[in-house]
Amino acid sequence: MSSRIRILALVSLVLLSPGRPAVGADSAGGDVAVTVRGSTLVLRGGSTGECVSCTGGLDGAIVVAGQNGTTVNGDAAAVEFDGVRSIRVDLRGGDDVLALDALTLDRTITIATGGGDDDVAATDCSAARLRVATGSGTDSVQLTRCVVDGRALVNGGGREGRFEERDRLRVVGGDLPRLRVARAHRVAREESVTNGRLTIGLEFVGELELQRGERRAWDLAESAPYVVAAERWLAVLRGAGELPAHTVTVTVFVRSSGGRFLGAATPLFEDAVRVGDDLFPTRGSVQVSSFMYSEGARREFGALYDAEFAGNIEHEIGHVLGIGSLFTLTEFDGLLVPGGRRAEVRAWVAPSRDHDGWIYQQPAGVAAYNAIFGTAFDFVPIQNGGGHFWIPTRRADTRRDPVGVLIPAPTRELMAPGGGLALSILTLGVLDDMGWDVDASQADPYRAEDPFAVPGVARSRPRCACAR
Repeated sequence: MSSRIRILALVSLVLLSPGRPAVGADSAGGDVAVTVRGSTLVLRGGSTGECVSCTGGLDGAIVVAGQNGTTVNGDAAAVEFDGVRSIRVDLRGGDDVLALDALTLDRTITIATGGGDDDVAATDCSAARLRVATGSGTDSVQLTRCVVDGRALVNGGGREGRFEERDRLRVVGGDLPRLRVARAHRVAREESVTNGRLTIGLEFVGELELQRGERRAWDLAESAPYVVAAERWLAVLRGAGELPAHTVTVTVFVRSSGGRFLGAATPLFEDAVRVGDDLFPTRGSVQVSSFMYSEGARREFGALYDAEFAGNIEHEIGHVLGIGSLFTLTEFDGLLVPGGRRAEVRAWVAPSRDHDGWIYQQPAGVAAYNAIFGTAFDFVPIQNGGGHFWIPTRRADTRRDPVGVLIPAPTRELMAPGGGLALSILTLGVLDDMGWDVDASQADPYRAEDPFAVPGVARSRPRCACAR
């Protein structure tokens, strides 16, 4: 029996999840575009609902076949590919069915089905890494006798892209020692604020998990500071570039950080909207440490407690919008991820020995920095790692440019890591570089009387563990 005939007979068996009709049967049709980029086999569907299989053939070949009316590259015939080391599937919504069988790959299998009711079945497959994201809808994933040595991650279509109760995952045999399933969190309260073009949605998860086991419900009073913080951002941001409307949904947690930080945040990289070279997040998460709700925090910050509490929330939302979190990006098996020193898609910050640390060199941010400090630099000093503006942590900490000039530190800036509260033209300059439509007239004034001063708020822990 030829490999092509064997595949078409096999697929009719594996596309059916136990106790559930074949999703693709009612949504038959569509076309899957298949190409090879380097050693990666790339499958891209439409939004009509596709039914497709990838099966290992002779001598390591992979055969891609459509079922139930789905075509491959516009043709009903199956197509064979050689030299494949990884697979990336993006079916782009609709009710999809995907079957993988007898694949042996030394890199990654990445699957994204988009919205709709999806079935994904992998049988007798091996790879170094596996990622499955099924999108919204009622989804089923079955992994039978699969071997994945590295990380295996299954995301569903719930809040924050997580599996909900209606989604089903079945693992039969195999070896997946690092399998992780992202389950949905219960959203207890939702709020939304908008300026017409830009909307920030807030999803408050579970309960506030405070110190000594105390729990508190998300009510109007508890959610109010987060609404105020979102409104502050909407005052300085008109919109996402020239998009007529854009929404950023922020999932909010309050839980212990183990004393390590006051807050943490990140956008969901793969969900960002691309407009030319610009990237606008659509979802992200913010964690605020339970310490911020404690008497210890009130003692530590004293008269500055209320301002610090509000500033901490504003700071974390800034990371969701991309400050520090979208400065360096690379693409890993088709997924957009933080790039660090290996950034290929975007490399806006980097370490510089001539500048005693990391620097940022995009034009609007640099112009704003120079306007504040009266300098003529071609860079903004960045904290090592790239996630924040640079500040000294003790008086002895200084930085100099290549000719020995002292570099001022924006210690009062909101997006610095230590207690600054000014949402100034510096932060707005960076957001302008990122493509956001900013209103600099709404920025906080920045007084740079002593740009080399250590921030005045003493902390027992860093403000932020965000983005990096």
